[in-house]
Amino acid sequence: MHGNHRESRIGAFSRWRSRQSDGYDPTAQPRRQFRDPAAPILAAATVSLVSVLLVLYGTRQGSLVGPDSATYIAGARNLAAGRGYVGFDLRPTTLFPPGFSATLALARTTGIDPVTAARWLNALSLGALCMLTFVLARRHSRFRWSPVIAAAAVVSLPAIFRVFTAVWSEPVFCVLTVGVLLTLESVLTSHARNPVLVATAGLLASAGVFYRYAGVTLIVFGLIVVGAAALGDGARAAVRRVTLFFVAAASGPVLMLIWNSSRGSALGPRPSSAETIPSLLGDFMTTLRGWVVGYRHGHEAVADIAVIAALALVGFGAATLIRTHTHEPRSLRPLLPSGLFVAIYVGYLIASEFLTALDPVGDRLLSPIIAPVIVLATLSLESFVSTPRAVPQPLRIGAIVVVASVWLATSILISVSRAHGSAPAQDGFAATWWTRSDLVGAVRQLPPGATLFSNNPSAIYLATSIQPIYNTPTLAISRSNDAPPGLASFRSRVASSPGPAYLAWVLIVGDTWDVTPQQLQAAGFRLTPVKQAHFGTIYRIEP
Repeated sequence: MHGNHRESRIGAFSRWRSRQSDGYDPTAQPRRQFRDPAAPILAAATVSLVSVLLVLYGTRQGSLVGPDSATYIAGARNLAAGRGYVGFDLRPTTLFPPGFSATLALARTTGIDPVTAARWLNALSLGALCMLTFVLARRHSRFRWSPVIAAAAVVSLPAIFRVFTAVWSEPVFCVLTVGVLLTLESVLTSHARNPVLVATAGLLASAGVFYRYAGVTLIVFGLIVVGAAALGDGARAAVRRVTLFFVAAASGPVLMLIWNSSRGSALGPRPSSAETIPSLLGDFMTTLRGWVVGYRHGHEAVADIAVIAALALVGFGAATLIRTHTHEPRSLRPLLPSGLFVAIYVGYLIASEFLTALDPVGDRLLSPIIAPVIVLATLSLESFVSTPRAVPQPLRIGAIVVVASVWLATSILISVSRAHGSAPAQDGFAATWWTRSDLVGAVRQLPPGATLFSNNPSAIYLATSIQPIYNTPTLAISRSNDAPPGLASFRSRVASSPGPAYLAWVLIVGDTWDVTPQQLQAAGFRLTPVKQAHFGTIYRIEP
Protein backbone atom coordinates (compact mmCIF):
# COMPACT_ATOMS: atom_id res chain seq x y z
CA MET A 1 0.00 0.00 0.00
CA HIS A 2 2.67 2.45 1.02
CA GLY A 3 4.65 1.59 -2.10
CA ASN A 4 1.64 2.36 -4.31
CA HIS A 5 1.13 5.73 -2.62
CA ARG A 6 4.83 6.50 -3.05
CA GLU A 7 4.70 5.58 -6.75
CA SER A 8 1.57 7.73 -7.16
CA ARG A 9 3.33 10.70 -5.58
CA ILE A 10 6.41 10.14 -7.74
CA GLY A 11 4.22 9.95 -10.85
CA ALA A 12 2.38 13.14 -9.96
CA PHE A 13 5.68 14.91 -9.31
CA SER A 14 7.08 13.68 -12.63
CA ARG A 15 4.03 14.94 -14.54
CA TRP A 16 4.33 18.31 -12.81
CA ARG A 17 8.06 18.53 -13.72
CA SER A 18 7.25 17.58 -17.30
CA ARG A 19 4.62 20.31 -17.63
CA GLN A 20 7.05 22.80 -16.10
CA SER A 21 9.67 21.91 -18.69
CA ASP A 22 7.08 22.42 -21.45
CA GLY A 23 6.56 26.00 -20.30
CA TYR A 24 3.42 25.36 -18.33
CA ASP A 25 2.84 27.91 -15.61
CA PRO A 26 0.67 26.58 -12.76
CA THR A 27 -0.08 30.12 -11.63
CA ALA A 28 -1.92 30.65 -14.91
CA GLN A 29 -4.72 28.40 -13.70
CA PRO A 30 -7.43 29.81 -11.45
CA ARG A 31 -7.21 28.44 -7.94
CA ARG A 32 -10.67 27.10 -7.41
CA GLN A 33 -10.07 26.06 -3.81
CA PHE A 34 -9.42 28.97 -1.47
CA ARG A 35 -8.40 28.62 2.13
CA ASP A 36 -11.32 29.55 4.34
CA PRO A 37 -13.60 30.34 1.34
CA ALA A 38 -16.24 31.78 3.66
CA ALA A 39 -14.11 34.82 4.53
CA PRO A 40 -14.12 36.39 1.03
CA ILE A 41 -17.82 35.64 0.67
CA LEU A 42 -18.59 37.38 3.97
CA ALA A 43 -16.40 40.31 2.94
CA ALA A 44 -18.22 40.62 -0.40
CA ALA A 45 -21.58 40.42 1.36
CA THR A 46 -20.46 43.21 3.70
CA VAL A 47 -19.40 45.37 0.75
CA SER A 48 -22.77 44.61 -0.87
CA LEU A 49 -24.66 45.72 2.23
CA VAL A 50 -22.59 48.89 2.54
CA SER A 51 -23.28 49.73 -1.12
CA VAL A 52 -27.03 49.36 -0.54
CA LEU A 53 -26.85 51.65 2.48
CA LEU A 54 -24.72 54.17 0.60
CA VAL A 55 -27.33 54.51 -2.16
CA LEU A 56 -30.13 54.83 0.38
CA TYR A 57 -28.15 57.44 2.30
CA GLY A 58 -27.27 59.33 -0.87
CA THR A 59 -30.94 59.43 -1.92
CA ARG A 60 -32.40 60.22 1.50
CA GLN A 61 -33.76 63.48 0.06
CA GLY A 62 -34.90 61.80 -3.12
CA SER A 63 -33.39 60.11 -6.16
CA LEU A 64 -32.02 62.20 -8.98
CA VAL A 65 -34.70 62.65 -11.64
CA GLY A 66 -34.58 64.15 -15.11
CA PRO A 67 -36.50 64.12 -18.40
CA ASP A 68 -36.20 60.36 -18.92
CA SER A 69 -37.14 59.75 -15.29
CA ALA A 70 -40.37 61.67 -15.84
CA THR A 71 -41.29 59.33 -18.69
CA TYR A 72 -40.56 56.23 -16.58
CA ILE A 73 -42.50 57.56 -13.59
CA ALA A 74 -45.48 58.70 -15.65
CA GLY A 75 -45.52 55.32 -17.40
CA ALA A 76 -45.56 53.52 -14.04
CA ARG A 77 -48.34 55.66 -12.59
CA ASN A 78 -50.47 55.37 -15.71
CA LEU A 79 -49.95 51.61 -15.93
CA ALA A 80 -51.01 51.24 -12.31
CA ALA A 81 -54.06 53.45 -12.98
CA GLY A 82 -55.12 51.32 -15.94
CA ARG A 83 -54.35 53.90 -18.63
CA GLY A 84 -51.68 51.78 -20.25
CA TYR A 85 -48.06 52.59 -20.93
CA VAL A 86 -48.45 56.30 -21.70
CA GLY A 87 -46.38 59.33 -20.79
CA PHE A 88 -47.29 62.54 -18.98
CA ASP A 89 -48.82 63.78 -22.24
CA LEU A 90 -51.10 60.69 -22.11
CA ARG A 91 -49.77 59.52 -25.47
CA PRO A 92 -48.34 56.01 -25.96
CA THR A 93 -44.69 55.64 -24.95
CA THR A 94 -42.52 53.70 -27.39
CA LEU A 95 -39.22 55.55 -26.98
CA PHE A 96 -38.43 53.45 -23.88
CA PRO A 97 -39.33 49.78 -23.35
CA PRO A 98 -41.90 49.14 -20.62
CA GLY A 99 -39.93 46.90 -18.24
CA PHE A 100 -38.74 49.52 -15.77
CA SER A 101 -42.08 51.33 -15.62
CA ALA A 102 -43.93 48.02 -15.26
CA THR A 103 -41.73 47.11 -12.28
CA LEU A 104 -42.45 50.45 -10.62
CA ALA A 105 -46.15 50.06 -11.44
CA LEU A 106 -46.25 46.84 -9.41
CA ALA A 107 -44.97 48.79 -6.43
CA ARG A 108 -47.55 51.50 -7.12
CA THR A 109 -50.37 48.95 -6.79
CA THR A 110 -49.16 48.27 -3.23
CA GLY A 111 -49.21 51.96 -2.35
CA ILE A 112 -45.51 52.72 -2.94
CA ASP A 113 -44.85 55.73 -5.15
CA PRO A 114 -42.67 54.92 -8.21
CA VAL A 115 -39.97 57.40 -7.12
CA THR A 116 -39.64 55.65 -3.76
CA ALA A 117 -39.79 52.24 -5.42
CA ALA A 118 -37.02 53.23 -7.85
CA ARG A 119 -34.85 54.36 -4.95
CA TRP A 120 -35.08 50.98 -3.21
CA LEU A 121 -34.85 49.05 -6.47
CA ASN A 122 -31.62 50.87 -7.35
CA ALA A 123 -30.12 50.26 -3.91
CA LEU A 124 -30.92 46.54 -4.00
CA SER A 125 -29.68 46.34 -7.60
CA LEU A 126 -26.29 47.73 -6.57
CA GLY A 127 -26.05 45.14 -3.81
CA ALA A 128 -26.92 42.42 -6.32
CA LEU A 129 -24.38 43.78 -8.81
CA CYS A 130 -21.71 43.62 -6.11
CA MET A 131 -22.34 39.94 -5.38
CA LEU A 132 -22.65 38.97 -9.06
CA THR A 133 -19.38 40.76 -9.83
CA PHE A 134 -17.78 38.86 -6.97
CA VAL A 135 -19.03 35.55 -8.39
CA LEU A 136 -17.90 36.48 -11.91
CA ALA A 137 -14.39 37.37 -10.71
CA ARG A 138 -14.14 34.40 -8.35
CA ARG A 139 -14.69 31.96 -11.20
CA HIS A 140 -11.41 33.02 -12.79
CA SER A 141 -9.30 34.63 -10.08
CA ARG A 142 -6.07 33.10 -8.77
CA PHE A 143 -5.87 35.19 -5.64
CA ARG A 144 -8.14 34.86 -2.65
CA TRP A 145 -9.16 38.49 -2.23
CA SER A 146 -9.14 39.67 -5.84
CA PRO A 147 -12.88 39.00 -6.33
CA VAL A 148 -13.70 41.11 -3.27
CA ILE A 149 -11.51 43.95 -4.56
CA ALA A 150 -13.15 43.74 -8.01
CA ALA A 151 -16.64 43.89 -6.50
CA ALA A 152 -15.68 46.80 -4.25
CA ALA A 153 -14.14 48.63 -7.21
CA VAL A 154 -17.37 48.34 -9.19
CA VAL A 155 -19.79 49.50 -6.52
CA SER A 156 -17.56 52.32 -5.24
CA LEU A 157 -16.93 53.84 -8.65
CA PRO A 158 -18.44 57.37 -8.75
CA ALA A 159 -19.84 56.62 -12.20
CA ILE A 160 -21.81 53.68 -10.81
CA PHE A 161 -22.97 55.68 -7.79
CA ARG A 162 -24.30 58.42 -10.07
CA VAL A 163 -26.23 55.95 -12.25
CA PHE A 164 -27.65 54.02 -9.29
CA THR A 165 -28.91 57.16 -7.53
CA ALA A 166 -30.97 58.28 -10.54
CA VAL A 167 -34.39 57.05 -11.65
CA TRP A 168 -33.15 55.24 -14.75
CA SER A 169 -33.50 51.72 -16.11
CA GLU A 170 -29.74 51.11 -16.23
CA PRO A 171 -29.30 49.76 -12.66
CA VAL A 172 -31.51 46.73 -13.25
CA PHE A 173 -30.06 46.31 -16.74
CA CYS A 174 -26.53 46.17 -15.28
CA VAL A 175 -27.61 43.34 -12.98
CA LEU A 176 -29.28 41.45 -15.83
CA THR A 177 -26.15 41.86 -17.95
CA VAL A 178 -23.87 40.20 -15.40
CA GLY A 179 -26.52 37.53 -14.84
CA VAL A 180 -26.48 36.74 -18.57
CA LEU A 181 -22.67 36.67 -18.54
CA LEU A 182 -22.56 34.18 -15.67
CA THR A 183 -25.20 31.95 -17.23
CA LEU A 184 -23.56 31.96 -20.66
CA GLU A 185 -20.20 31.10 -19.11
CA SER A 186 -21.86 27.96 -17.71
CA VAL A 187 -23.47 27.32 -21.10
CA LEU A 188 -20.05 27.57 -22.73
CA THR A 189 -18.28 25.23 -20.32
CA SER A 190 -21.12 22.69 -20.57
CA HIS A 191 -21.14 22.86 -24.40
CA ALA A 192 -24.75 24.11 -24.24
CA ARG A 193 -25.93 20.59 -23.38
CA ASN A 194 -28.14 21.77 -20.52
CA PRO A 195 -31.39 23.12 -22.04
CA VAL A 196 -32.39 24.74 -18.74
CA LEU A 197 -29.21 26.83 -18.73
CA VAL A 198 -29.69 27.80 -22.38
CA ALA A 199 -33.33 28.79 -21.82
CA THR A 200 -32.44 30.69 -18.63
CA ALA A 201 -29.81 32.70 -20.48
CA GLY A 202 -32.38 33.50 -23.16
CA LEU A 203 -35.01 34.63 -20.66
CA LEU A 204 -32.51 36.89 -18.89
CA ALA A 205 -31.52 38.43 -22.23
CA SER A 206 -35.21 38.92 -23.05
CA ALA A 207 -35.73 40.71 -19.73
CA GLY A 208 -32.78 42.94 -20.62
CA VAL A 209 -34.53 44.10 -23.80
CA PHE A 210 -37.65 44.94 -21.80
CA TYR A 211 -35.54 47.28 -19.68
CA ARG A 212 -33.38 48.75 -22.43
CA TYR A 213 -33.49 48.36 -26.19
CA ALA A 214 -29.70 47.98 -25.95
CA GLY A 215 -30.52 44.58 -24.48
CA VAL A 216 -30.54 43.33 -28.08
CA THR A 217 -26.77 43.09 -27.59
CA LEU A 218 -27.40 40.38 -25.01
CA ILE A 219 -29.37 38.39 -27.58
CA VAL A 220 -26.74 38.75 -30.31
CA PHE A 221 -24.00 37.94 -27.82
CA GLY A 222 -25.92 34.93 -26.52
CA LEU A 223 -26.52 33.51 -29.99
CA ILE A 224 -22.77 33.60 -30.67
CA VAL A 225 -21.83 31.96 -27.39
CA VAL A 226 -24.49 29.22 -27.57
CA GLY A 227 -23.59 28.48 -31.19
CA ALA A 228 -19.87 28.30 -30.43
CA ALA A 229 -20.48 26.12 -27.36
CA ALA A 230 -22.62 23.62 -29.26
CA LEU A 231 -20.58 23.29 -32.44
CA GLY A 232 -18.50 20.46 -30.98
CA ASP A 233 -21.63 18.26 -30.95
CA GLY A 234 -22.39 18.86 -34.61
CA ALA A 235 -24.36 21.32 -36.72
CA ARG A 236 -27.79 19.89 -35.90
CA ALA A 237 -27.20 20.11 -32.16
CA ALA A 238 -25.94 23.66 -32.57
CA VAL A 239 -29.06 24.67 -34.54
CA ARG A 240 -31.38 23.14 -31.93
CA ARG A 241 -29.67 24.87 -29.01
CA VAL A 242 -29.37 28.22 -30.77
CA THR A 243 -33.07 28.00 -31.68
CA LEU A 244 -33.97 27.30 -28.06
CA PHE A 245 -32.00 30.34 -26.92
CA PHE A 246 -33.47 32.54 -29.65
CA VAL A 247 -37.07 31.55 -28.88
CA ALA A 248 -36.55 32.22 -25.17
CA ALA A 249 -34.74 35.50 -25.80
CA ALA A 250 -36.51 37.07 -28.76
CA SER A 251 -40.17 36.05 -28.64
CA GLY A 252 -41.16 38.60 -26.00
CA PRO A 253 -39.18 41.52 -27.47
CA VAL A 254 -40.54 40.81 -30.96
CA LEU A 255 -44.12 40.95 -29.66
CA MET A 256 -43.27 44.18 -27.84
CA LEU A 257 -41.92 45.77 -31.03
CA ILE A 258 -45.02 44.68 -32.97
CA TRP A 259 -47.18 46.24 -30.25
CA ASN A 260 -45.12 49.43 -30.39
CA SER A 261 -45.53 49.60 -34.16
CA SER A 262 -49.30 49.51 -33.76
CA ARG A 263 -49.08 52.57 -31.48
CA GLY A 264 -46.68 54.68 -33.50
CA SER A 265 -43.19 53.32 -34.12
CA ALA A 266 -41.30 50.24 -33.03
CA LEU A 267 -38.51 52.12 -31.23
CA GLY A 268 -40.13 55.49 -30.72
CA PRO A 269 -39.35 58.77 -32.49
CA ARG A 270 -35.62 58.69 -33.24
CA PRO A 271 -34.24 61.55 -35.35
CA SER A 272 -31.03 61.08 -37.31
CA SER A 273 -27.72 61.78 -35.63
CA ALA A 274 -25.33 64.70 -36.04
CA GLU A 275 -22.53 62.86 -34.23
CA THR A 276 -18.94 63.24 -35.43
CA ILE A 277 -15.90 61.03 -34.85
CA PRO A 278 -13.93 63.70 -32.88
CA SER A 279 -16.96 64.38 -30.68
CA LEU A 280 -17.51 60.67 -30.01
CA LEU A 281 -13.84 60.10 -29.17
CA GLY A 282 -13.96 63.10 -26.85
CA ASP A 283 -16.99 61.66 -25.04
CA PHE A 284 -15.25 58.31 -24.56
CA MET A 285 -12.10 60.00 -23.28
CA THR A 286 -14.03 62.21 -20.87
CA THR A 287 -15.81 59.15 -19.48
CA LEU A 288 -12.55 57.23 -19.04
CA ARG A 289 -11.01 60.22 -17.25
CA GLY A 290 -13.85 60.06 -14.77
CA TRP A 291 -13.34 56.35 -14.23
CA VAL A 292 -9.58 56.62 -13.72
CA VAL A 293 -9.00 59.93 -11.94
CA GLY A 294 -12.45 61.12 -10.92
CA TYR A 295 -14.37 64.10 -12.21
CA ARG A 296 -12.56 66.91 -10.48
CA HIS A 297 -9.14 66.41 -12.00
CA GLY A 298 -6.97 69.50 -12.36
CA HIS A 299 -5.57 69.26 -15.86
CA GLU A 300 -6.84 67.26 -18.81
CA ALA A 301 -3.29 66.48 -19.94
CA VAL A 302 -2.46 64.87 -16.59
CA ALA A 303 -5.76 62.99 -16.64
CA ASP A 304 -5.10 61.76 -20.17
CA ILE A 305 -1.64 60.51 -19.17
CA ALA A 306 -3.21 58.64 -16.26
CA VAL A 307 -5.82 57.08 -18.57
CA ILE A 308 -3.20 56.02 -21.11
CA ALA A 309 -1.00 54.58 -18.36
CA ALA A 310 -3.92 52.63 -16.89
CA LEU A 311 -4.88 51.26 -20.32
CA ALA A 312 -1.26 50.32 -21.03
CA LEU A 313 -0.89 48.51 -17.70
CA VAL A 314 -4.12 46.57 -18.12
CA GLY A 315 -3.32 45.86 -21.77
CA PHE A 316 0.12 44.52 -20.83
CA GLY A 317 -1.48 42.33 -18.20
CA ALA A 318 -4.07 41.09 -20.70
CA ALA A 319 -1.33 40.17 -23.16
CA THR A 320 0.44 38.31 -20.38
CA LEU A 321 -2.78 36.52 -19.47
CA ILE A 322 -3.25 35.33 -23.04
CA ARG A 323 0.41 34.32 -23.39
CA THR A 324 0.40 32.25 -20.20
CA HIS A 325 -2.56 30.27 -21.55
CA THR A 326 -0.83 29.40 -24.83
CA HIS A 327 -0.33 25.77 -23.76
CA GLU A 328 -3.82 25.53 -22.30
CA PRO A 329 -6.05 27.56 -24.68
CA ARG A 330 -9.21 25.94 -23.34
CA SER A 331 -8.63 27.58 -19.98
CA LEU A 332 -9.22 30.94 -21.66
CA ARG A 333 -12.65 29.95 -23.02
CA PRO A 334 -14.62 30.88 -19.89
CA LEU A 335 -13.22 34.44 -20.14
CA LEU A 336 -14.40 34.92 -23.71
CA PRO A 337 -18.04 35.85 -22.89
CA SER A 338 -17.01 38.91 -20.87
CA GLY A 339 -14.60 40.18 -23.52
CA LEU A 340 -17.04 39.42 -26.33
CA PHE A 341 -19.91 41.23 -24.64
CA VAL A 342 -17.82 44.36 -24.03
CA ALA A 343 -16.81 44.40 -27.70
CA ILE A 344 -20.37 43.86 -28.97
CA TYR A 345 -21.90 46.42 -26.62
CA VAL A 346 -19.34 49.15 -27.41
CA GLY A 347 -19.74 48.44 -31.13
CA TYR A 348 -23.52 48.71 -30.82
CA LEU A 349 -23.18 51.96 -28.90
CA ILE A 350 -20.89 53.51 -31.49
CA ALA A 351 -23.19 52.48 -34.34
CA SER A 352 -26.23 53.84 -32.49
CA GLU A 353 -24.54 57.19 -31.87
CA PHE A 354 -24.05 57.64 -35.62
CA LEU A 355 -27.48 56.34 -36.62
CA THR A 356 -29.80 58.17 -34.24
CA ALA A 357 -29.76 61.15 -31.89
CA LEU A 358 -29.06 59.67 -28.45
CA ASP A 359 -27.54 60.97 -25.26
CA PRO A 360 -23.77 61.43 -25.59
CA VAL A 361 -21.58 58.53 -24.53
CA GLY A 362 -21.05 58.76 -20.79
CA ASP A 363 -21.40 56.91 -17.51
CA ARG A 364 -25.04 56.08 -18.07
CA LEU A 365 -24.64 54.46 -21.48
CA LEU A 366 -21.40 52.69 -20.55
CA SER A 367 -22.51 51.49 -17.11
CA PRO A 368 -23.46 47.96 -18.33
CA ILE A 369 -19.83 47.17 -19.22
CA ILE A 370 -18.24 48.49 -16.01
CA ALA A 371 -18.50 45.19 -14.10
CA PRO A 372 -17.05 42.95 -16.84
CA VAL A 373 -14.36 45.53 -17.65
CA ILE A 374 -13.20 45.71 -14.03
CA VAL A 375 -13.23 41.92 -13.72
CA LEU A 376 -11.12 41.58 -16.89
CA ALA A 377 -8.79 44.33 -15.65
CA THR A 378 -8.42 42.54 -12.31
CA LEU A 379 -7.50 39.26 -14.01
CA SER A 380 -5.05 41.08 -16.28
CA LEU A 381 -3.31 42.65 -13.30
CA GLU A 382 -3.15 39.25 -11.62
CA SER A 383 -1.25 37.92 -14.64
CA PHE A 384 1.07 40.91 -14.58
CA VAL A 385 1.88 40.20 -10.94
CA SER A 386 2.14 36.40 -11.03
CA THR A 387 4.12 35.81 -14.23
CA PRO A 388 7.93 35.67 -13.74
CA ARG A 389 9.67 38.80 -15.01
CA ALA A 390 12.89 40.74 -14.63
CA VAL A 391 11.31 42.98 -12.00
CA PRO A 392 11.00 41.07 -8.71
CA GLN A 393 7.47 39.95 -7.91
CA PRO A 394 7.34 41.76 -4.53
CA LEU A 395 8.03 45.06 -6.30
CA ARG A 396 5.30 44.40 -8.86
CA ILE A 397 2.84 43.42 -6.15
CA GLY A 398 3.74 46.49 -4.14
CA ALA A 399 3.28 48.81 -7.12
CA ILE A 400 -0.11 47.33 -8.00
CA VAL A 401 -1.27 47.42 -4.38
CA VAL A 402 -0.30 51.08 -4.01
CA VAL A 403 -1.92 52.18 -7.28
CA ALA A 404 -5.07 50.10 -6.69
CA SER A 405 -5.37 51.29 -3.09
CA VAL A 406 -5.08 54.96 -4.04
CA TRP A 407 -7.58 54.55 -6.86
CA LEU A 408 -10.05 52.58 -4.75
CA ALA A 409 -9.75 54.97 -1.80
CA THR A 410 -10.32 57.95 -4.11
CA SER A 411 -13.40 56.32 -5.64
CA ILE A 412 -14.83 55.54 -2.22
CA LEU A 413 -14.20 59.06 -0.94
CA ILE A 414 -15.82 60.67 -3.97
CA SER A 415 -18.89 58.41 -3.77
CA VAL A 416 -19.23 58.91 -0.01
CA SER A 417 -18.85 62.67 -0.46
CA ARG A 418 -21.62 62.67 -3.05
CA ALA A 419 -23.81 60.55 -0.82
CA HIS A 420 -23.24 62.95 2.06
CA GLY A 421 -24.11 65.91 -0.16
CA SER A 422 -27.31 64.16 -1.28
CA ALA A 423 -27.23 65.50 -4.85
CA PRO A 424 -31.02 65.55 -5.44
CA ALA A 425 -31.36 68.19 -2.72
CA GLN A 426 -29.16 70.52 -4.75
CA ASP A 427 -29.63 69.49 -8.36
CA GLY A 428 -32.20 68.03 -10.70
CA PHE A 429 -35.96 68.25 -10.78
CA ALA A 430 -36.26 66.72 -7.29
CA ALA A 431 -34.48 69.69 -5.71
CA THR A 432 -36.51 71.60 -3.15
CA TRP A 433 -35.61 74.93 -4.76
CA TRP A 434 -37.60 73.70 -7.76
CA THR A 435 -40.42 71.65 -6.24
CA ARG A 436 -41.23 74.51 -3.80
CA SER A 437 -40.72 77.32 -6.27
CA ASP A 438 -43.34 79.97 -6.91
CA LEU A 439 -43.67 78.85 -10.54
CA VAL A 440 -44.56 75.29 -9.52
CA GLY A 441 -46.96 76.67 -6.92
CA ALA A 442 -48.68 78.78 -9.57
CA VAL A 443 -49.03 75.76 -11.88
CA ARG A 444 -50.75 73.84 -9.09
CA GLN A 445 -53.29 76.65 -8.76
CA LEU A 446 -54.38 76.55 -12.42
CA PRO A 447 -58.08 75.71 -12.86
CA PRO A 448 -59.04 72.03 -13.25
CA GLY A 449 -59.54 70.97 -16.86
CA ALA A 450 -56.94 73.37 -18.18
CA THR A 451 -54.58 72.21 -20.93
CA LEU A 452 -50.96 72.83 -20.00
CA PHE A 453 -48.00 73.40 -22.30
CA SER A 454 -44.39 73.94 -21.25
CA ASN A 455 -40.89 74.19 -22.67
CA ASN A 456 -39.86 71.87 -19.79
CA PRO A 457 -42.84 69.56 -19.30
CA SER A 458 -40.88 66.82 -17.51
CA ALA A 459 -39.79 69.26 -14.77
CA ILE A 460 -43.37 70.49 -14.31
CA TYR A 461 -44.73 66.94 -14.19
CA LEU A 462 -42.16 65.72 -11.66
CA ALA A 463 -42.98 68.63 -9.35
CA THR A 464 -46.78 68.56 -9.70
CA SER A 465 -47.86 65.15 -11.12
CA ILE A 466 -50.28 67.10 -13.33
CA GLN A 467 -51.04 65.53 -16.70
CA PRO A 468 -51.42 65.87 -19.58
CA ILE A 469 -48.58 68.31 -20.18
CA TYR A 470 -47.46 68.96 -23.74
CA ASN A 471 -44.16 70.20 -25.06
CA THR A 472 -43.85 73.51 -26.86
CA PRO A 473 -42.19 73.76 -30.29
CA THR A 474 -38.43 73.89 -30.72
CA LEU A 475 -36.20 75.42 -33.38
CA ALA A 476 -33.88 72.42 -33.52
CA ILE A 477 -33.62 68.84 -32.32
CA SER A 478 -30.75 68.17 -29.96
CA ARG A 479 -27.81 66.27 -31.51
CA SER A 480 -29.63 65.98 -34.85
CA ASN A 481 -29.74 67.79 -38.19
CA ASP A 482 -33.40 66.88 -38.72
CA ALA A 483 -35.90 69.71 -39.00
CA PRO A 484 -38.23 69.99 -36.00
CA PRO A 485 -42.03 69.92 -36.40
CA GLY A 486 -43.49 73.26 -37.40
CA LEU A 487 -45.96 75.45 -35.52
CA ALA A 488 -48.99 74.06 -37.36
CA SER A 489 -49.43 70.99 -35.14
CA PHE A 490 -48.89 73.11 -32.02
CA ARG A 491 -51.53 75.62 -33.18
CA SER A 492 -53.97 72.79 -33.88
CA ARG A 493 -53.46 71.30 -30.42
CA VAL A 494 -53.98 74.65 -28.71
CA ALA A 495 -57.10 75.28 -30.76
CA SER A 496 -58.54 71.84 -29.94
CA SER A 497 -57.95 72.14 -26.20
CA PRO A 498 -61.23 71.36 -24.37
CA GLY A 499 -60.61 74.02 -21.71
CA PRO A 500 -58.40 77.06 -21.26
CA ALA A 501 -54.79 76.56 -22.40
CA TYR A 502 -51.78 77.78 -20.45
CA LEU A 503 -48.09 78.00 -21.18
CA ALA A 504 -45.72 77.43 -18.25
CA TRP A 505 -42.53 78.98 -19.55
CA VAL A 506 -39.49 77.87 -17.51
CA LEU A 507 -36.34 80.00 -17.55
CA ILE A 508 -33.48 77.69 -18.54
CA VAL A 509 -29.87 78.77 -18.15
CA GLY A 510 -27.70 78.14 -21.20
CA ASP A 511 -28.38 77.65 -24.89
CA THR A 512 -31.80 76.26 -25.77
CA TRP A 513 -33.71 75.78 -29.00
CA ASP A 514 -37.13 76.55 -27.54
CA VAL A 515 -39.51 78.76 -29.45
CA THR A 516 -39.84 81.67 -27.02
CA PRO A 517 -43.10 83.38 -26.00
CA GLN A 518 -42.01 86.40 -28.03
CA GLN A 519 -41.57 84.22 -31.11
CA LEU A 520 -44.96 82.62 -30.52
CA GLN A 521 -46.53 86.08 -30.35
CA ALA A 522 -44.75 87.04 -33.55
CA ALA A 523 -46.26 83.91 -35.16
CA GLY A 524 -49.78 85.10 -34.27
CA PHE A 525 -50.41 83.40 -30.92
CA ARG A 526 -52.08 85.47 -28.24
CA LEU A 527 -50.27 85.24 -24.89
CA THR A 528 -51.63 86.85 -21.74
CA PRO A 529 -49.37 86.82 -18.65
CA VAL A 530 -51.10 85.20 -15.67
CA LYS A 531 -48.28 84.84 -13.17
CA GLN A 532 -44.75 86.23 -13.18
CA ALA A 533 -42.56 83.92 -11.09
CA HIS A 534 -38.91 83.74 -10.16
CA PHE A 535 -38.22 80.76 -12.44
CA GLY A 536 -40.51 81.71 -15.30
CA THR A 537 -43.91 82.96 -16.36
CA ILE A 538 -47.35 81.43 -16.84
CA TYR A 539 -49.33 82.67 -19.84
CA ARG A 540 -52.85 82.09 -21.02
CA ILE A 541 -52.35 81.05 -24.64
CA GLU A 542 -54.77 81.21 -27.56
CA PRO A 543 -54.14 80.41 -31.25
